[in-house]
Amino acid sequence: MRHLTQSSNSDAGEQSSAPSATIHFTPPAVYVLGLILFFALALGIYLAEALSTERYAAERRSDVQKHLYTLRNQLENSLISDIQLAKGLVAALATDPQLDQPTFEKAAAALLKRNTQLLGLSAAPDLKIKLIHPLVDGQDALGVDLRLMPGQFGAIERARETGEIVLAGPVDLIEGGTAFIARMPVSLEDAAGEGYFWGIANALLDEQSLYRNSGILNHELPVEIAIRGRDALGAEGDVFFGRAELFNEQPELTEIQLPVGSWQLAAVPTSSFIGTSDNLVAMRLGYGLASLILLVAFLEMARAVRSASKARHQAEQAQSQLRTSLRALHERESLLRTVIDEMPDVLVLKDGHGKFLLGNKAVARLYHTTPEEMVGKDDGDFGVPAEMVEFFRENVLAVMARGETEVVYEDSTDSATGEVRHFKSIKKPFLDAQGNNQILVIAHDITDIVNAQKRVAESESKLRTILDNVDAYIYLKDSEGRY
Repeated sequence: MRHLTQSSNSDAGEQSSAPSATIHFTPPAVYVLGLILFFALALGIYLAEALSTERYAAERRSDVQKHLYTLRNQLENSLISDIQLAKGLVAALATDPQLDQPTFEKAAAALLKRNTQLLGLSAAPDLKIKLIHPLVDGQDALGVDLRLMPGQFGAIERARETGEIVLAGPVDLIEGGTAFIARMPVSLEDAAGEGYFWGIANALLDEQSLYRNSGILNHELPVEIAIRGRDALGAEGDVFFGRAELFNEQPELTEIQLPVGSWQLAAVPTSSFIGTSDNLVAMRLGYGLASLILLVAFLEMARAVRSASKARHQAEQAQSQLRTSLRALHERESLLRTVIDEMPDVLVLKDGHGKFLLGNKAVARLYHTTPEEMVGKDDGDFGVPAEMVEFFRENVLAVMARGETEVVYEDSTDSATGEVRHFKSIKKPFLDAQGNNQILVIAHDITDIVNAQKRVAESESKLRTILDNVDAYIYLKDSEGRY
C-alpha cells in the first residue's frame, strides 16, 4: 500500500511540475464576420435613415405644395371674382360712353355694394381721369393725366395694345394707400363701324384685403409665402409680397395666370413645420436591437428600394401616358377645330343666356370678327340691333324649353353691308356635363336658292302677263292632240 501511495504522489508531483497554458483560438473569419456585420449595420442604418429622410422630405414637399395650391386658388378666386365684377363698368361705359358723374357713381356704387376687395372705380377717357367713385376719397385723382405717370403708364399701354385687362401694382395711390389696379381698356365703334380706343376704366383692389381674404396673412400657416410679378410680369417682375430671398431657397413654385401676364408664388416650410421624422429615433433603436437579424433588415430595405423604384417607374409611365393622351387630345381638338372652321355652313354653340360658347369661321365672317373674339359675347356685341338680339335670345330659350330639335328658316342681315342672307337652321338643345342649357345651331345658307326661286317666280309672272295680253290664240297640245 505504501508503494502505491508513493507512486501516486510521484505522478502528482510530475503533473504539478508541468507548465499550465490556456489557448484562446478565434478564427480570423470571426473578426472578418464581425467587421462585415459592423459595417453592414452602419451602412444599413445610414441607408435607412437616408430613405426615411428622403421620404419625409417628399411628404413635406407635398404638404407645402398642397398649402401653396390652396392659397393660390383662394387668391385666384378672389381676383377673378372682383375682375369679373369690375367688367360691368366696362359694359356700362361701352353702352353709354357719355356717362356723367352722378350716373357713373350710381353704377359704380351698385358694384361696390358687394363684399369684395374693390376700393373704388374710375374712368379715364383719353387717359384722363374724369369719372370716379367714391368721389370724396378720389377727389385728388380727378383730372389726372395717366400719361404723365411713368410708373403706371407701362401697364396702361399694355392694356391698350392687347385689348385685355392688365392687373398693375401694387401701386401707391394718389389719395393714399396701396392697391392693385385693374386697367380695363374700353374700345368703341364710330359711325362707320370702325373701332377706336376710348380710354381706360380702372378698378382699385385693396392690397391688404386681398391678402387677408385669400388667407396668406394667416400667421398660423405652416408655410412662408412670397409673390413676385409686379404689374403681371411673372417671374421677371419684382417681389411685392414676402421675402425676395425666399425665391433662392429652393421653394415650391406655382403661377396665377392673369388676363395678361401672371404672378409667381413661392412657398417654403416654416421652421416649426420642417421638424424631423417621428420614427427616426425608434428606427435607430430598432436597428441597434436588431443587429443579429441584419440580413432581414437588408432584405426589407431592398424591398423598400424595389418598391420605390417601381413607384417611380409607374409614375414615369403614367406621365408618359398622360403626355401621349394630351398630345392626342390636342390633335383631336385641332382636327375638330379645322373641320368646324372649314364647314361652309354657319355653326354656333350658345349658352342659356344667348352668349356664344363656340363659333366657326363662317359665322365669324358674317360678324366681321374671329371665332375667338365671339366667345362670351352675344349678337349685340357685333352690331345686331337690340330688338333682334332679344328675339334671338327668346328663340333660344323657347327651343331649350321645348327640348326638341327644330328646323327653321331664318334671315340674317350683315351688320356691316346690310345684305340679307337666308338660312335653313337646325337647332339642337342639350345639357352640358354640369346640367347647363346649351344649344347647337347649324345654319345652311340658302340665299342663292331663295333668289333663284324668286327669279323663276318673276319669270313665270312676266310670261303669264305676256300670254294674257297677246291678241291671238295661243295653246299647247301634246303629241296626241290633247290640250
